[in-house]
Amino acid sequence: AGPRGAVLFALDLNYKPDRVEKVFRFESPREAVITFPLPTYLRNPLKVLRINAGEVKSVPFELSSKGIRIKAELGDVSVFVTTHRRSVEQQLEKRRRQLAAFEDSFAFDPARNSADLEQLKAILK
Repeated sequence: AGPRGAVLFALDLNYKPDRVEKVFRFESPREAVITFPLPTYLRNPLKVLRINAGEVKSVPFELSSKGIRIKAELGDVSVFVTTHRRSVEQQLEKRRRQLAAFEDSFAFDPARNSADLEQLKAILK
């Protein structure tokens, strides 16, 4: 939490490694209700945003006595941001796109490219 909002994380620990594709396999997303405690000064946010690799979007929430409650279909990792500012959604979406383009510029994919995987293994030696 900071002076203008909070970043909230919900992690699903129900996963298994796929040793062939070198990724983690999560179970299907499921309905969940998660309550996040917040400092008193943040307990009445204007909006709550859900951020993932593909989008930033507003999500419905309810106020609880000590924070907020989100009821949604949740999967592997859910990142939420609370805010009192109206323009944050557009700012975060712009930044998300910039970061995705930067990541893509490396063309580094050790899960699907054996040369990239070998680079990572070499670092561990």
